[in-house]
Amino acid sequence: SYLIPALWSYYNRMWSRFFAISLVVTAHHVLSLVNRFVLAVPGTEFDAYTFHNNAIATLRQNLEPSYSIGTEIYETILIHSYDLFGKDLLVGQSLSILIIAFSLMTMASIAHRMGLREQWIAMLVVVVGFMPSLLFFGSFTFREPYKILGMTVGVGFALLGIRDRSLTYLLISTTGFLFMGMLHHVLLGMALFLITSTVLLYLYYQVKNKRLMLLFASMALLVLSVSSILLMTKIPVQKGNDYIAMLKKSGGIPNMIVRYRSDVEKLGPRSSYGFTIDASSLTSFSRDVIKSYTYYLIGPFPGDLDSVIDIVPWSDALVRQCAMLLIILVLLLRIAKPPGYFYLAFVYVSITFMSVSY
Repeated sequence: SYLIPALWSYYNRMWSRFFAISLVVTAHHVLSLVNRFVLAVPGTEFDAYTFHNNAIATLRQNLEPSYSIGTEIYETILIHSYDLFGKDLLVGQSLSILIIAFSLMTMASIAHRMGLREQWIAMLVVVVGFMPSLLFFGSFTFREPYKILGMTVGVGFALLGIRDRSLTYLLISTTGFLFMGMLHHVLLGMALFLITSTVLLYLYYQVKNKRLMLLFASMALLVLSVSSILLMTKIPVQKGNDYIAMLKKSGGIPNMIVRYRSDVEKLGPRSSYGFTIDASSLTSFSRDVIKSYTYYLIGPFPGDLDSVIDIVPWSDALVRQCAMLLIILVLLLRIAKPPGYFYLAFVYVSITFMSVSY
């Protein structure tokens, strides 16, 4: 997790990025070592240890790993890692940190190609890398580092593909988005949406007849909507496919969102964003989703902090507030928009909106 960023920085002659990434990686390793040798970090006793224990059990019982979409994809990655490097929790955690380092390198490259100055890139790496949620999910055996890597690769190479009119970059971008989608069923639908949007934007710049392009885009989005629903409802319900099972039992996406949010809030300290969702009508459903999304972006507020642990989501909210403020300022001010600005803003809004639902 140090050597690869060092070689990358040496190749690009960007040492400020290396020091920024090294600082973040060191913080992740400290948390990882504490969790392995000192005490179990609160919150890791659920998903993180479940993934780890399932991978260990599969190896000890000589079972074949499963490649079902969802949690089992990640457990399979852990199984092969433990088989190669040893059945130790530190192996899985170190791999998560390495993946985070790759993601930060990709993010820094995106910022560089958008024209951001080097000192600001280093600061961006530090701010994102030290977000409490990334420190937590990026230091232990969670799926999140791999989702982030898929997303950053997908977005980064999409920008390159659109800018350079390169089908090769577009293919790499598609691979990144699909990798992200393979780790979570909700993200699979998001991956298909982002892939289609990226391809349509690529074609928009390639095709001279814009009116024909808009007609094609409308048809493609219709086909995407139908195929996504069919794909998600036809996936076999395996151990990790709880969302698909819930979708089938609920009878529709709005009902599934309400049911899932209600269930997870009962199971543990999950985010409710201060609102419940009423799916009895399209009007109430739309209103509640918009209220939840707004609160997700800008909350919790300082007045909502009841305990020390509330500082964690509040710190994340500050970063989201700054991101939204930057997007709005660049949009309103009469300044040259950075390359890929509208695409990145579109991806940011799409992913954050999806996050409210699950």
